Amino acid sequence: MPGNEPGRRVGVFECRLLAPALEGTDPVDYGELVRRFGLQSPSQASNVLVTAKRMYARTLRGVVAEYSGDAAEIEAEIGDLHRILARQT
Repeated sequence: MPGNEPGRRVGVFECRLLAPALEGTDPVDYGELVRRFGLQSPSQASNVLVTAKRMYARTLRGVVAEYSGDAAEIEAEIGDLHRILARQT
């Protein structure tokens, strides 16, 4: 997947956050992410994850905003979602 930045972001996000949260697996080690996704270093893998998390948060906020009224309601909905998901782990 070298050179495919969107694919890298999705892959790193899945390996570090989604699979552990949804499947109970251990997060993939940053060194393995470097190898798997053709990254330069563990620091780059960490930066890719930070970018992916920001994009996820922005997308989630946009989706919630489609049915929520104002900023306070959006934040309340996202807070509720976090609490529900935290109980699942």
